[in-house]
Amino acid sequence: MKVCPVCGGTNIESDIIDSCRDCFWEEDIYSEEFPDIGGGVNMISLNEARRRWKRKTGTDVEKEEAH
Repeated sequence: MKVCPVCGGTNIESDIIDSCRDCFWEEDIYSEEFPDIGGGVNMISLNEARRRWKRKTGTDVEKEEAH
């Protein structure tokens, strides 16, 4: 299992597509390297997805990772 870069869930695993069951982010190496650029399979940037997740849940994944 891998940690989702958007919501912090440890549930990214699949035989075909690696996607998070909580926020539906699909693993994308390009987005992790260039988090402010949208496009690709997720359509929005990684940082935009994080902002939307934070607004939706009140959870800030980046601050939680720092602890």
